[in-house]
Order: sequence, then structure tokens, then C-alpha cells
Amino acid sequence: MNDFKNVFELPNSDVFNLQYGDVLHEINNFNYEKNKLLNIKDLDLYNDFESVASLLKSLDIFITISNSTAHLAGSLGVKTLLIKPDNYSLFHYWNQNSNKTPWYNSVELIDRQSFLNGSINLQKYLNL
Repeated sequence: MNDFKNVFELPNSDVFNLQYGDVLHEINNFNYEKNKLLNIKDLDLYNDFESVASLLKSLDIFITISNSTAHLAGSLGVKTLLIKPDNYSLFHYWNQNSNKTPWYNSVELIDRQSFLNGSINLQKYLNL
């Protein structure tokens, strides 16, 4: 989660957890350091497809890594900033010559290292 610290510095923004698994303890530790990662109680990320889709549609932007939720967001037309994995060449849908993928018009691809080193202006994506 520390890789996403620059997301928490965006003004007037709420950041919601969509991470799979038992991560509440990790979120609590992260938030103890004065971060504000919001966890939606009783949202079943594995089985409640409709609620996850509804949440995604309500977001201004979805920032994610390569996972099934990224594909759901793209298929719903949710504005998505996808951080490509280091070995993205294995994933034909993220291995593109540009920052776009032909499968999802709403998804913009960014390089992981560019995201980590802060060279990506996140405010640009939020139209701030």
C-alpha cells in the first residue's frame, strides 16, 4: 500500500479499498500512519458482482493494478488508470505500443516505475 501513498495526497479525494482477501489488519496499520483508506463494510468483493460494479460506476477514477476488477471497470466504461505489471508483456491486453488498450476505451495504461517514482501527474487524470 505504501506504493500508493501519492494517491492519498490528492486534495478533496476519498480512497476506497477494493483489495481482495483479509486485508483489514493491513489497512488499519496503514491508516494508523495518518492515511485514510476507506473500507466498505460488508462489501463482498468475491461474490457481490452487482455491488462492486455499482461502486465502480460511482467513482471519479479507479486506480488499480492488473486484476479482474480492472477488467470489470473497463467493461463498464469506468475511467481507470491501470498500473501495468513489471512483466506486462505476458498480458497481451496490457502489452500495447501506447497508453491505451483496444479492449477498453476508458482504461489508460501507465508504467509501474513511472507511477512509483512520481512522474505521473495524478491530478491530470482527475481534471483538478
